[in-house]
Amino acid sequence: MKPQCDAVMPDLPTGTVTLLITDVEGSTELLKRLGDAYAEALDDQHRLLERAIALYGGVVVDTQGDSCLAAFARGRDAVAAAVEAQRALAAHPWPAGETLRVRMALHTGEPTVEQGRYVGLTVHRAARIMALGHGGQVLLSRSTASVVEDGEVLGVALRDLGEHDLKDIDRPERVYQLVADDLARDFPALRTGASERRSSRMRLVVASVTAALLAAAGAAALVLTLTGGDSSVTVAANSLVAVDPGSGKIVASIPVGGRPGPVEVGFGSAWVLNLDDDTVTRVDLQAKTVTKTISVGVGAADLTVGEDAVWVVVPVGGDAVQRLDPEFSAVTDTIALRIGSSTPFTPDPGANADGAIGAGAGAVWVAVGSGLFRVDASRRTAELASDQFGLEPESSPFDVATSAEAVWTTRPRHQSTVERAAGDLARYDAETGAVTFVTLSDPEASDIEIDGDSVWAVERNADRIVRVSDANRGIEAAFSVAGGPYAVVVTDGSLWVTAEDSGEILRLDLRTGEAQARIPVGYRPTGIAASDGLLWVTVQG
Repeated sequence: MKPQCDAVMPDLPTGTVTLLITDVEGSTELLKRLGDAYAEALDDQHRLLERAIALYGGVVVDTQGDSCLAAFARGRDAVAAAVEAQRALAAHPWPAGETLRVRMALHTGEPTVEQGRYVGLTVHRAARIMALGHGGQVLLSRSTASVVEDGEVLGVALRDLGEHDLKDIDRPERVYQLVADDLARDFPALRTGASERRSSRMRLVVASVTAALLAAAGAAALVLTLTGGDSSVTVAANSLVAVDPGSGKIVASIPVGGRPGPVEVGFGSAWVLNLDDDTVTRVDLQAKTVTKTISVGVGAADLTVGEDAVWVVVPVGGDAVQRLDPEFSAVTDTIALRIGSSTPFTPDPGANADGAIGAGAGAVWVAVGSGLFRVDASRRTAELASDQFGLEPESSPFDVATSAEAVWTTRPRHQSTVERAAGDLARYDAETGAVTFVTLSDPEASDIEIDGDSVWAVERNADRIVRVSDANRGIEAAFSVAGGPYAVVVTDGSLWVTAEDSGEILRLDLRTGEAQARIPVGYRPTGIAASDGLLWVTVQG
């Protein structure tokens, strides 16, 4: 966390302190549902947190977005403040009848103070513990739990949740849940398993294998762990990482915006959509530097590179696409989605505002809700092409991919679906308008990549990647992929996959699905693209 530039730096406690770190669960979805009322809800949340922190003698170190970091000289005061804050948040009347849930973590250590803020492993450990939790839950580290165990805080108890590895931190942590009257007690399992996630940027041994040995052993049977970047490049959270796929070296880590997601390449640049900031960052592929950060509409969900522009789908507050002119690095047009020639498209009440966009097959295509829209780039119009692309009105496709003749999208499915045709991938024939479906095991496939006749789909909840034939619309192969597969790209005869849980990029054999290489990048890799002999990967912090 960076201190806000305009804030007055507080006098921070030094020595051994207890940190309280908080974060709103599902803040992006809450923003989409509340719209303009979201800012009011955030203000109320910060006010309630700050009141509880001040009541027990804490100091607010930083507030950024929907997060808060505070420090206490005594651990028992931090515990009492967390309980008070959760009670106040639970009792508060939120806009539109919504429920704002905040996850919290407490950790006691000795952070270093630099330029009016805390730095060091103590802060990182607190943040990693919080990331395990759920809204309404308060998690404690071993060091803070000892305060409660010694009986220094009345009316609270602990629930031992076991030992867990923390991302990018070598030593595992025993995690406890704070239990108190009037607070929720039952939550899903923590967001990561024990004993699997070690630091992905540790030094790795690189095997040197001759071509003769590869041939003798069978290249598909060997899994090579490549070096995760040379010593001069440190991967930063919320950055675009350039990776040499041959050597496995990370050659650049370029800070972009908050929660970078989709990345596309074109016009000599990589274009990154920052989901928390509603901005697009333009990165020069040769210089590997940011050339422009462009503000786009609230709720921007996806982007694509077309023949003469970059396009962003902005379904919140207008259900439209925006055209970014690469010559000026600016939004030059906003095109409303329409049914017929004039009626604006409006999703059903409570609709999920996410959408997906792709360019190809003679147009730009936007999938939002149950509709697939064709955007005429030259005339700046967008009209409904098909209404069969969502299995539920409140669910939007996660991805759009195009070939010369067809448009493929994912189609989220829910158990309540009974009326619409089954299928979790939909294919729209751009010439005839015919729609066909392919049923997957995962109702929420996250990404699609088209390579010739092969359509690759990531079943992220099932830890699988499937290959579908564009010609016969059938599944030809299914590969199990551990580590949380998220996005794929095909380049130089290999399938490259981002694994968000394990913090790696995987290279898979196109025929067998065997892992041929693992490149650690750390944090949470999501989007991936290939250009200029490099892989370009967005890494969320």
